[in-house]
Amino acid sequence: MKFVSSALITALYITILLVTYCLHVWFFRVDVVLYSALLDALIAAVIASVVLFWPRKSNALGHFEKMLLLVVWLLGGYAFAISIPTVLDRSL
Repeated sequence: MKFVSSALITALYITILLVTYCLHVWFFRVDVVLYSALLDALIAAVIASVVLFWPRKSNALGHFEKMLLLVVWLLGGYAFAISIPTVLDRSL
């Protein structure tokens, strides 16, 4: 049950990250691609952590596991910011 809930909330984070990044690029001015992608990863982590830490009756994950998921999301957002938008911007 822990794996399923972790996978679902991580899929939610990835979806929020991609939507946030697309909205940021389409509707706002982007000066430095790396910094804007890092900001989008932070915004997505904050939104997903609100869902993650929302008090529920049956929660499979403990507090420490939730914090670890948050750290993994931030590291994944950092990897996303470096590998996809920044590399594409530098190659163009």
